[in-house]
Amino acid sequence: MNYSLRMETFNYNSIIFFLKPVVLSFSLILLLKVKFYLPFTPVPFVLYNSIAILYALIQNKKSGVLTVVYFLFQIGIFSGMDFSYLLSPIGGYMLGFLFAAYFCNVLKINVFSKILLAHLIVLLFGMFWLSFLLKSLKQAFLVGLVPFVFYDFMKSMVIYSFLRNKKADQISS
Repeated sequence: MNYSLRMETFNYNSIIFFLKPVVLSFSLILLLKVKFYLPFTPVPFVLYNSIAILYALIQNKKSGVLTVVYFLFQIGIFSGMDFSYLLSPIGGYMLGFLFAAYFCNVLKINVFSKILLAHLIVLLFGMFWLSFLLKSLKQAFLVGLVPFVFYDFMKSMVIYSFLRNKKADQISS
């Protein structure tokens, strides 16, 4: 009998295809810790909304929303928060993730407009929830929306450039 070892060609592309989402997920989980506060707003600058929007854009309508629900659980678990964070000043923004995920996949507009609209939906939900807590829509507008517009626009450009490299016009169009 011939017991020689036969080396078969190994398809490294299949392993890379499998590992990309795993590495991306762990990288995004690490980004959950990135946040900073300005002294005049109770809402931190975070990457949560951009990650949720990115998840929604690379999924279809149903799985996009379910992925964002799962993402909200990840935020609670990996950030050391319990579910009372939904009643905190950031709760409205978190609820906005779900609606943004849904509208990202329903609207038939270009991808950059979807990203901008999704960020706007998150900001509006957060602002209205914050107005309920602060008992002032004007104050909520000034501390819950205005400081984040430029920051979210910049994050939208980053998401779009990432997706554009991945043929963004084919994603959720």
